[in-house]
Amino acid sequence: MLAAAITTPILLVLYLLKLRRRPVRVSTTMFWPKATEDVQANVPLRMLRPSWLLLLHLLILACLCAALGRPAIMSGAPAAERVILLIDTSASMATLEPGEGGVPISRLAKAKRRALELVDELRSGAGRREVCVVAFAADARAVTGFTSSRGVLEDAIERLEQTDEPGHLAAAIKLSDAISAGASDAESETAEQPTAVLFSDGSFRDQGRLPASTSRLRFERVGDASPDNLGIVGFSVRRDAADPATARVFVDVLNAAGAPVTAPIALSIDGAVEQRRALEIPAATAAAPGRQSTIFELRNTGGGVLLVTIGRDDTLASDNMAGAVLPPAERPSILLVTPDGAGGGDTITSASWILEDVLAELRSRALRKMASSEYAQQVVAGALNDVDLVVFDRVAPGVMPTVPTIHFGAVPVAPVIAGLGVEPVKGPTNVMFWQRSHPILRNVALDSLLVSRSTPLVFEAPAAAAPGVVAEVAPVELMRGLDGTLMALTQDPSGVRHLIAAFDLSNTNWPLQASFPIFLSDAVDYLTLRADAAAGRAFKTGEAVEVRLRPDVPGRVTLKGPIELVLREGEKAGGTTLSAGLLPRAGVYVVNGAAALDRAVIVNLADDVESALATPATLEVAGRPVEGVTGVGGASEVWWWFVLCAAGLLAIEWLVYGWSIRA
Repeated sequence: MLAAAITTPILLVLYLLKLRRRPVRVSTTMFWPKATEDVQANVPLRMLRPSWLLLLHLLILACLCAALGRPAIMSGAPAAERVILLIDTSASMATLEPGEGGVPISRLAKAKRRALELVDELRSGAGRREVCVVAFAADARAVTGFTSSRGVLEDAIERLEQTDEPGHLAAAIKLSDAISAGASDAESETAEQPTAVLFSDGSFRDQGRLPASTSRLRFERVGDASPDNLGIVGFSVRRDAADPATARVFVDVLNAAGAPVTAPIALSIDGAVEQRRALEIPAATAAAPGRQSTIFELRNTGGGVLLVTIGRDDTLASDNMAGAVLPPAERPSILLVTPDGAGGGDTITSASWILEDVLAELRSRALRKMASSEYAQQVVAGALNDVDLVVFDRVAPGVMPTVPTIHFGAVPVAPVIAGLGVEPVKGPTNVMFWQRSHPILRNVALDSLLVSRSTPLVFEAPAAAAPGVVAEVAPVELMRGLDGTLMALTQDPSGVRHLIAAFDLSNTNWPLQASFPIFLSDAVDYLTLRADAAAGRAFKTGEAVEVRLRPDVPGRVTLKGPIELVLREGEKAGGTTLSAGLLPRAGVYVVNGAAALDRAVIVNLADDVESALATPATLEVAGRPVEGVTGVGGASEVWWWFVLCAAGLLAIEWLVYGWSIRA
């Protein structure tokens, strides 16, 4: 405004003030009409006459004044020179919503379309804009580096695929910050931080716990609220401990809609429907979605692929199914080894009697008892192939079996128990620490356990593995007393587990406590994998999938389901499991290969946050709310348009002036 106020009067004055000429007397002006006009123009303060040149000069001056003010327009494109596009591909982004003409369109398709529009806006703006594309769900990955190529960006966005994984925004923020730091270091320490534009519905489990970001985060919200969706968010199957032929299936169903829904639920095994029932799920409220659970009970001893499905179409299909692989019912065979007594008989103590009685109450397939000398003969002869677990009571075996073991009162001397040694005998102690989260000890309290004598375990540095040999797994401390480790769990290179207690049960009060049979039951389940056998085996889309293998069996191992994956081409396995990593799609995967113990693996979504399909208006990042927008972005400067317009008008003015003086 100030520039226009100064320059416009100056231009008008130049048109008003004319050159003064010297007066000359002539006889007549009849033959000089142009001279008459010049004489009239010498009047300094007469009214302006219409002139194309004046109009063009005013327009040129207006364009230059406007450019000097650096005008900008609001658009979807951020004003930063570098922009990171964070595109959410989690399960909730597969939600179908009404599109143009009533045709359903997924949230991810909307996000990709908006990202493509933003790329066009960035490329049409001033300056050299560079864009990086990051896709994220359970994990984040950079799809492109910073580039100004429109073709590369459009191709990368179009190639993004939907996943059934939960969304973890924290991983995307950390990757965005790493990319921003790399871009700043590549130029200078004072380089402008990129802007991160998030295309998502905002449905994240880590909402409210997101880390601070060094990038400027902008949240473009995609999706409508209150969708019509039912989803299986809780699922488990386990055989009855007393009657392994009975299996119970727990199912928890979520309703994201604002009205109650009654839907059919079907239970099937190997494709054959076993049971059906109608389940009424209450409506969602402002505080939380509606939820309802149910339990199926069935008789099955052969196992199989067990699936529960919702017989109703809704906006999200991936959470309408959940399942698990149910193995055949089995009970472990247990061998109890005790010391040789006088005359070849067993040394019996009250603790030994209680140990044997508890093992008998575990309803094992078979419980055998033998002296240590007989065990030594049997294990050398290879006559213990039918045993699933060996419990050593005050016996230090010279030869370890090829099955899991539990040791009380004597640490094995066999070289297979690596990484452990013993200290001299110590006096009385309480249990000062135990692994409360470990499956063996999570159901017991050991505050009242007293140990009168023990030989504390010592963790030794594992020996370096020879070339081609699998490294030994370091022992895990499970229980500690005043003088050192009282219980440890170790694992040999073949994956067989061994539980070692550094005390004799007769030197403790543990056999008389209720926690002892609970501990022993959990230990047997954990070591023999009976707990895995009694429970259906399944994975979630955010977990790494493992396939169990037959030891030393070569051959190709593949997964075939919603996606196909080659896990191994032909070499022998170095262990008993093979990791398939995160599988992005939920469903049933058939395992092919002679080396595989598992014939199928099942991957479930089972995530209440994803099935709720929420679309919050704000995100909380490091305690700071980030408001969601829908296509409204930063200001884009357009001053250079006015400079180009002024240059064009100047060229026209030159042509008009040349035409006017042609005569």
